[in-house]
Amino acid sequence: MMEQNTQSEKYARAQKRFTEIKKFYKHLAFYLLINFLFIGRRIYSDISHGDSFLEAFTDIDNYNFFFWWASF
Repeated sequence: MMEQNTQSEKYARAQKRFTEIKKFYKHLAFYLLINFLFIGRRIYSDISHGDSFLEAFTDIDNYNFFFWWASF
């Protein structure tokens, strides 16, 4: 009986940990997707205004949103 409780407790902890990890990766995917959309839009805008791709890609101002969101 004691071993059965231990097994079910282990399973419950493992299930909780799995759920936490799953939430983390969902949030990470959302974070990266949104940031890539905003960064891509900024790079595209710079290119439309006459910058070369390299200039737009290496402009640190295009990555401010990424750093701003990461600070929270």
